Amino acid sequence: PPHVAVPLVTSVWPLLQQMAQSATWGQDMEVVAASLKVFEKLLLALPDIVISHLQQLVEVLVGIFERQRWPCALECVSTVVEAFGGTQDSGPFLDLLRHITSHTVAFVQSGHPPTAEPELMAGFFTMAQRYCLFCPEALTSSPELATIWDLAVACVECVDERYALAAVLRFISTLFSLRGKPHLAEAFQGTVVPLVLSQGQRLVRAIFHALAVGCQSLVRNPLIECLYVVMSTVGMHADSPCPQWVFAALAEDMGPQVAPVSPEARQRVLSALVAFSLPDASSKRKCKMVIGDFAKVCNG
Repeated sequence: PPHVAVPLVTSVWPLLQQMAQSATWGQDMEVVAASLKVFEKLLLALPDIVISHLQQLVEVLVGIFERQRWPCALECVSTVVEAFGGTQDSGPFLDLLRHITSHTVAFVQSGHPPTAEPELMAGFFTMAQRYCLFCPEALTSSPELATIWDLAVACVECVDERYALAAVLRFISTLFSLRGKPHLAEAFQGTVVPLVLSQGQRLVRAIFHALAVGCQSLVRNPLIECLYVVMSTVGMHADSPCPQWVFAALAEDMGPQVAPVSPEARQRVLSALVAFSLPDASSKRKCKMVIGDFAKVCNG
């Protein structure tokens, strides 16, 4: 027999479409956001029933995002990816990622920088992290990954709002974690590693700068974790560019509120990071302690 919730689920989809297109309710972000929360619960609780309405839901979410650029639409897309990203063909998810990324970047480039849209950046990179977790094949095969990566690095450089920055850093760290998945090893080496090498120096510099000038507590540990995964992934061996990135970042003028780091101190920090930037748990803990101690010294 059909699930007892089928009539309920079937009846709510027209209501969602009517609400999204309403001249009154469709313009009220709080109403739309609260309504989408209901559908997020349905997605996670009754995926086998909701799946027959998935295309309708995605079309509504894309329409809301195109018209309003509201983060609540991206939050619901994140839940769609979580609920179905690992169970369905990745093709539609690839198309969805392409569409949302192109509209987000176009919006940013039209006079809405990341610093002015922290909620949008938080929603976008939370969605991107869900792709890493639940639909990594679509993400690593997407031509938009380079664009997403460039935007992520730019956000680390300029975004101060803690929730947005934390979302960006979680995305970067989760993206790097794909290295450990055997079925993604080739895609990681062929797609992710070249992106990291192209923008690694900017990212390392931005992380050190954020730590040195005194970041908020919510993003302190994500910054340290992100720096560790960059160093452990790219490597701190003699043939790697990462030691040069770190040394150059330590030599940067961090601003009047941060005392310059002496050449001797730079070398000590670099030597410690080279010694501890290994993938084992003990080295990771020591490496993160060195980074944390550096931040504390800079912060006085």
